[in-house]
Amino acid sequence: DVVALENAVGFQWAFNLKSCLRNVWIAAQARTQFGDHIGRGRKPNIDFFINGRVNMGFELVLNGNSTTLKEHLGRFENKYKRYSENGVVFHIDTKNDTIMNVDWNDKRPVYTFLKMRNELYCNSCLVQRNVSKALPSPPVKA
Repeated sequence: DVVALENAVGFQWAFNLKSCLRNVWIAAQARTQFGDHIGRGRKPNIDFFINGRVNMGFELVLNGNSTTLKEHLGRFENKYKRYSENGVVFHIDTKNDTIMNVDWNDKRPVYTFLKMRNELYCNSCLVQRNVSKALPSPPVKA
């Protein structure tokens, strides 16, 4: 009973990223090399792969909770082994104004974009304020 918007948000994000970084190639829903897949159906897909010097995989989470984030992080340990060294989780949070701390021992970065604050975090560290020019940003507290 939840409307699936993750792919739509992700594709728009990739479109915007590609317009800024013209020299990279972005593949959406790229098939992974998961040898343990048995039976019918397709092999697991990672949300985005970016080639070139960046050469990394992105697993996208929209409005996730700590359980969802841990599950997506765990995919790099088993399903997405190709990206085990250079994969990240990108969490887009449109509902909260504080980041969610996930106990993952910082083995893999979790980037969180807080729409309500218009800020980007890597794990618990602020990376950038006023990320989107289309969103208002709250005043910085002294």
